[in-house]
Amino acid sequence: MLKISKNLLLTFRVLEDVSIDQEDLSISKKGQFYCFHYLDNPNSTIKYAKKVLQLSELNNKLQEDAYLFLVNLIKK
Repeated sequence: MLKISKNLLLTFRVLEDVSIDQEDLSISKKGQFYCFHYLDNPNSTIKYAKKVLQLSELNNKLQEDAYLFLVNLIKK
């Protein structure tokens, strides 16, 4: 799982750099948010949780995850 997450993270980072529309940028931010969480990288998880919460097409599940991860990480 760790290798898969690292490979996905690289893919999402590249997508963020080459995004030509908001949909691609949104996908890259969501992907990096979850990858950083699963890779146990608290600083980057917090950074991308904040970016995810600023997205215009935020669904309930993603919003809940972002807030839960933020609260848990900030409490540490």
